[in-house]
Amino acid sequence: MLVNREPEQLRFSVFEDELIDPLRGHELTEQEAFVASLLLDASADRPRTNEELRDLLRGKFFEEYSERSIKSLILSLRDDHCFPIVASKAPPFGYWWCRSAAEMKEQWDRVRGEAVGMMSTWSRLIKQHFPELAGQLRLDFIERSDYEQTSDSARPDGRP
Repeated sequence: MLVNREPEQLRFSVFEDELIDPLRGHELTEQEAFVASLLLDASADRPRTNEELRDLLRGKFFEEYSERSIKSLILSLRDDHCFPIVASKAPPFGYWWCRSAAEMKEQWDRVRGEAVGMMSTWSRLIKQHFPELAGQLRLDFIERSDYEQTSDSARPDGRP
């Protein structure tokens, strides 16, 4: 009996392509492609700081970039292209392309802690200053995936 191994081989081929060139197949602006390639060469030990990224972009594109515009570009790489770009809030500060499950777990634990802390603070603020809202506000988490996204779908943050 012959077994069709094409889907398995196709998955391996896609995985191999992503390992070799993780940017292939993504429609990136020149600035996004440049920053993503810089972050591919960075690591937890040698991250790229916001200031470095601004300087390198300015040198290549002859434009000024603000700290906020770099954060927005990083958000786009994460949200729109699902690139595993992580950041350190302790020395050495900066961004890099996450390469391991252990790194991702460490980042998840940090981000989760920040989110829980922020939601706890906001809950207390609402209860104290706007008690009429207590118990009425809900936080709905939306799992996004490529096949669920359509051109007319609205994101919670208002971006297309």
